[in-house]
Amino acid sequence: MNNVKISEFYNRRAFLKLVPIAGTALFLAFWYILTGKNRKLLSKPVEWRIDTRKLGDGVYFYDNFIVSVNEGKTSIFSNKCTHAGCLINREISGELVCPCHGSKFNAKTGAVLRGPAILPLHRLTYKVDSKTGEIVVIS
Repeated sequence: MNNVKISEFYNRRAFLKLVPIAGTALFLAFWYILTGKNRKLLSKPVEWRIDTRKLGDGVYFYDNFIVSVNEGKTSIFSNKCTHAGCLINREISGELVCPCHGSKFNAKTGAVLRGPAILPLHRLTYKVDSKTGEIVVIS
């Protein structure tokens, strides 16, 4: 410390403390980016075919989504609660109930009826196979 000023010494010291923290943060950021892309590349979309002509009015639970049929009108929602991502797996009197925190959603529209969720269920798009009449959901 003969030729080094005290203020320079403290700046170097602070810098040297930040190097491992910044290096770790960069490593984690790159790891997240790389593994996220790999997951997307490895996971292939799954096509679900549903013959709604065989379904009556009601709510039907599938692995990744919920089908609601009401007076011939079909709605398809994600089965993940918009509050914490828990899987919604039951319907009581026209309400979809999240088992984790009790959020309730309208089974026809996906609208929030009771929180803690504040966003409606994500509505999934689907197409109708013109040959078979089946609904095709890609998730």
